[in-house]
Amino acid sequence: MSIARRRRALTASARRAPAPALLAVSVLGWAGMVWLTAMTAAQAAGPRFGSAIAAAHGAHVTDAATSAPHGLLVWIAMVVAMSPLLLIREVARLWEGSLRRRRGPTMLAFAAGYGLVWLLAGAIAVAVASVLGAIVWLGGFAVALVIAWQCSPMRQRLLNVCHRVPRLRVFGAGAAWDPGRYGVVTGAACAASCGPIMVLVLLAGDFHLVAMIGATVLLTAERYHPARRPRWRLPFAATTPEHVALAPYRHAT
Repeated sequence: MSIARRRRALTASARRAPAPALLAVSVLGWAGMVWLTAMTAAQAAGPRFGSAIAAAHGAHVTDAATSAPHGLLVWIAMVVAMSPLLLIREVARLWEGSLRRRRGPTMLAFAAGYGLVWLLAGAIAVAVASVLGAIVWLGGFAVALVIAWQCSPMRQRLLNVCHRVPRLRVFGAGAAWDPGRYGVVTGAACAASCGPIMVLVLLAGDFHLVAMIGATVLLTAERYHPARRPRWRLPFAATTPEHVALAPYRHAT
């Protein structure tokens, strides 16, 4: 499919349910990020500006990106802001493939599985960011590792997982189990492929929002790029058309 056709298909899908609801969730996530960033900036400005906010929220004047639990709140806001843009296809499959009376539980099961994975990843990411932020040379080393990871064949394999279409049962226990499992599998692939660059966003300091915007554009564009053969390459390097046979998405038995 050409780039123009993919863009038209994505634009059309963004106008159909449940895409508008996902975009609204993303807006809430961005609002949360702006609020957390403003709160931290006010705290860092000194007692005259930050004491009232710190007293109201019980927060210390620390770096929001690397201190728990505040850093975990920033991580959650980042995931809520970014993930809906990445999950339009996945949620649309669940929406269209489930019975109308089961759409609500189906969406909740998928969101619970996906969110649980990202919450666990966030606990690790905040701890890692706190270590990297304390030692300058480790931060530079982490940037080099993330660049290498972005170009690696293993990351492309994880991105290809996101292109697999699951078989979703609509009756019986499978109707409750399959969406949650789909959320866990998708969340694990997303967290492993996108988590490292989000750790760098946590370390961006005063440029946190700018770094988040850049990461969102990069990861969203990459997510809707066709599946490609795993090999070392730049993320958006031009390649000849490839036919990639994706392994089937299997149910546990």
